[in-house]
Amino acid sequence: MTPMHSEHPLVNFLKQLPDMRYVTAWIGATILILGVAYSYLLNTTVINIVERKTGEEKLAELDTSLSSYEFSYISKTSHMTLDDALALGYVEELSPTYVYSEGGSRLTYAR
Repeated sequence: MTPMHSEHPLVNFLKQLPDMRYVTAWIGATILILGVAYSYLLNTTVINIVERKTGEEKLAELDTSLSSYEFSYISKTSHMTLDDALALGYVEELSPTYVYSEGGSRLTYAR
């Protein structure tokens, strides 16, 4: 009689697995897909950061430009006289029309 020889449970488990070439191929494909996805997402993130920084710089430049225009406008309007306005082609309104608020959201039209 030969002694009963039982194999280790890990050996039995490994025998039940499909051919290791397929498992290795699946693992390799998964790693490749995850690597490509990671590279794409990282690239997209970097591009968005650069674009945001460029946008913030343009916004700061426009804000500075707008401030200089506002200063120029205020400077010109504070020195404007009626004769200057008439020389530029403006005319004096003989019967002005006003719209004003009496409080709340009600507007009144007056001549």
